[in-house]
Amino acid sequence: MRFSTYAALNGTCSTLIGIAFIVAGFPGLLGGEGSETGYAWLAIPGVLVVLVPLALVAARRGIPVTAPGRWLTDRPIAEATEGGSVLPEGKLRWRLIGETIIWGAVALAVIAGFTTSRPFAYATGWASLAYGLVELLASAPRIRELEFQRATSYLIHRRPGLGTPKITTP
Repeated sequence: MRFSTYAALNGTCSTLIGIAFIVAGFPGLLGGEGSETGYAWLAIPGVLVVLVPLALVAARRGIPVTAPGRWLTDRPIAEATEGGSVLPEGKLRWRLIGETIIWGAVALAVIAGFTTSRPFAYATGWASLAYGLVELLASAPRIRELEFQRATSYLIHRRPGLGTPKITTP
């Protein structure tokens, strides 16, 4: 699987999980559940809890904070090896979709079972949405741009359970 395809799919999956969580937490926005003010304000810390650490880690590595397309891509591309094996696209695609379904189902079951977790779901949804959009709208285009500039393909060599995938080139 190409790294750009992976970033677009993973970003889409994170975005969908974020939307599901936002919708699951939505009733409290109108002040329900004993609250008089609602918790719409949780969108801001939800987004910041993802974007600020990503930007700070990027800045520490010398990546401009204003270049979110590089936050998740510079390190794996810099560490890319040549000629490694490539994960089959179909298998990895189904793994990402399966993980999304499992994460979403488990989390939504917890939210449905405990109405007090709705503010947490709402904030988490915004965090997942922010991460997904960075990957989908900034990282994936950046990878495609680099592939075009360098006349190469960045391919997924290995994807750990957590963390950044390992990349290879042909």
